[in-house]
Amino acid sequence: MAEPPTPTGYRPDSKIVRRSEMDAALSASDYLSKARRAAIEARNAAEGELNEARELALATALNEARLTLMEETRSAAADARSALQASEDQLLGIVRDSVELIIGTVPEPERLRLVLKQAMARLEGTLSASLLVPPGEVAVTREEVARLTQSGGLSGIRSVDGDPLLSPGDMVIVTPQGRVQVGWRRQLERMIAAMRSPRDERR
Repeated sequence: MAEPPTPTGYRPDSKIVRRSEMDAALSASDYLSKARRAAIEARNAAEGELNEARELALATALNEARLTLMEETRSAAADARSALQASEDQLLGIVRDSVELIIGTVPEPERLRLVLKQAMARLEGTLSASLLVPPGEVAVTREEVARLTQSGGLSGIRSVDGDPLLSPGDMVIVTPQGRVQVGWRRQLERMIAAMRSPRDERR
């Protein structure tokens, strides 16, 4: 049985898409995909740059903190060294004052005998020497030298003279080989120098 003829002016419900319109739609879809990919890449790049900036800022902050800590540590160490040096200087001053106070309580003849004992040790084997002492100790030194010479405990001393540059308790032995300073004050200076040496080695 034959189908009835299509009425004149009839249009189907579905629109017929032309090839040109299809190509345009495909191109638009392709452009849209590319735009989306570009946007994603741009966002990823921005996030990467932001992360790099954060890492750089963190590294800079850590470096500044490290430098600050180093400077504060150096400053604290310098302060500690200064405090330690001041304490040691104060201690050495106390030692010096204490020794001078103790020596000051020793009777003058006994101090002189102690100094002459050092001189005798230095003069061992020396045939001729002179002694220099503070002007105020010339007389008592001559008396003690004469006594020791008579007893055979001392020999070779040809003279005892005064030297205004010497402090009480000091004595200088003058021989052909040179000058040697003895006395309790000299020993004190040596002791102070020995106490300073370990501190100087730490610097």
